Amino acid sequence: MRVLVALLGIRYVDRLREHALLLEADAVGLAAFATTGALTGHTAGLSPFGITVLAMVTGVGGGAIADLLRGDVPFVLGEDFYATCTIVGSGCFVASLVLDTSVQTAALSCAGATLAVRLLAIRGQWRLPTMSRVVAP
Repeated sequence: MRVLVALLGIRYVDRLREHALLLEADAVGLAAFATTGALTGHTAGLSPFGITVLAMVTGVGGGAIADLLRGDVPFVLGEDFYATCTIVGSGCFVASLVLDTSVQTAALSCAGATLAVRLLAIRGQWRLPTMSRVVAP
């Protein structure tokens, strides 16, 4: 039985990785971790740039480590629209603080914006440009 499961797993693992339900669950995790990074940066007294960088690293770091442990190229290093979502979310966090809202409201804006942009990117199949698409052969 284990051999059958292993063989089926090898055959279908690539399809599962691109399944919409898995991508949407990953989007929720991305939003949660990016918000945690933004909150940690704010608590530590970092500048808006520092908050943004910490939110991005925290958001994409877990997925990158998981990809490396599986022996894959980290998802964030591909052409997928992934880390940009955390930058948008942390920008909303910083903007909310500048507008003198509560930290809780800023956190909700970060999570909501990160999640919304990532879900739009998944559904719209947004991709960042790569050199092969920018420079014609």
